[in-house]
Amino acid sequence: MMLNFNLIRNTCHAGLLFAVLVGLFLAPAARAQSAADDLRFANALSRAFEQAADKVDAAVVHITTEAEIQRYRQDLFGRRFRVGPPELRQNGLGSGVIIDAGEGLVLTNHHVVAEGDRLIVRLDDGREIEAELIGSDEPTDLAVLRIEADDLHAVPFGDSDALRVGEWVLALGSPFGFESTVTAGIVSAKGRSLDRDPNEPSYQEFIQTDAAINPGNSGGPLINLAGEVVGINSAIISATRQSAGLGFAIPSAIAERVVSSIVEYGRVRRGYLGVEMRDLTPEQRRSFGLRPDVGVSIGRVQENTPAKDAGLEEGDIVLRINGREVVGGLNRLRNLISLTPPGEEIEIEVLRNERPIRVRARVADITEIRAAQLDGTPVHELGVIVREMTRDTSRRMGYSQHVPGLLVLDVQPGTPAADAGIEIGDILTEVDGFKVDDADELMRGLQNSLANTIIELVRGRMRGTVEVELD
Repeated sequence: MMLNFNLIRNTCHAGLLFAVLVGLFLAPAARAQSAADDLRFANALSRAFEQAADKVDAAVVHITTEAEIQRYRQDLFGRRFRVGPPELRQNGLGSGVIIDAGEGLVLTNHHVVAEGDRLIVRLDDGREIEAELIGSDEPTDLAVLRIEADDLHAVPFGDSDALRVGEWVLALGSPFGFESTVTAGIVSAKGRSLDRDPNEPSYQEFIQTDAAINPGNSGGPLINLAGEVVGINSAIISATRQSAGLGFAIPSAIAERVVSSIVEYGRVRRGYLGVEMRDLTPEQRRSFGLRPDVGVSIGRVQENTPAKDAGLEEGDIVLRINGREVVGGLNRLRNLISLTPPGEEIEIEVLRNERPIRVRARVADITEIRAAQLDGTPVHELGVIVREMTRDTSRRMGYSQHVPGLLVLDVQPGTPAADAGIEIGDILTEVDGFKVDDADELMRGLQNSLANTIIELVRGRMRGTVEVELD
């Protein structure tokens, strides 16, 4: 049987020609369809940004801080004296977000309000309201204000733990004073710390984002596309103090707990478990079949602590606290423990001898534990732990005569005492002119004092006063 190769070749040529003609006819239509699909996708993403910003914009506020400036002169003998009343001068700008419309609660950064004697909140409709500082926490760089106004708009918290690297987020605030500014970016990383000293305890667990954050954005919200607050903008890294794509926000998981404690107690009550913590090496994580960022090893378990009572052991690897995975190292575990309200019971999942086990522990108050260790009494209003001076203590400190008062054993960072310059070893003798010989007298004096309290103290061979601004 013979085949007609010419017929086959001609048929193939005809088919190829037909395919080319069809391709040329359909290519513009296909390209047009692809462009239309791309445009629909871009418009859909744009609408998602718009809707998220619309949900939050009315809750974002501009914060202006003013500081009291007192003028002084000197007399002929070189003694300084005040001239006239203090003057208020603007000394800072920042942002904030309303998180409770009924109570008028505004969340912002500690560093935004730390140097302010008067705080002015400007709403999106232009109203300016003087705010009251409910409480501030330097370690987490968060502060809560209260304003009295009608028709406030609040924004809910989202779950920062559910954020994924690469997810879209928006940063809102007043960069360089330009109010109602919205920038977009992605979550670049989670669990970042900016502390350079690995030996110092840190509560930093930042969300890193490339959404533009500039001076003035501090305290404003970082939101997801659902319009929920997943972070509070706090810091940038830039040689020019302008956005270089390295912005950092405090996760909402931390912010919610800080707000709850400040609103209820006026301060952050930190939980205490009683363990030393160690990061795992990459080799250890591989040997246990853990992901590169999961788990923290327990070192020494201290006696008479919640950890000891719960049965935790040296070498246990902590995987979860109340179902929340321990990712990112020591800071994550430290925050999960310290931001648990004292007295609350937590479930701890650990890996022991390659087997997962669960234990329950009731978290203690770290300040109370510290006071017990120092044999002192905590004075939360001031932020110190004190012990009554005795004649024996006076003698051991080198005084020829007894110095009545209260010896400062510990000063907590970010508290009125720390801000006033009170130091460990100071002896507090008077509050607003009234002598204090024990902790109860000190606490009564503080409760009866005005916002600015004068405390007399002895430091070494010097006696003087400090002015303490109570929260």
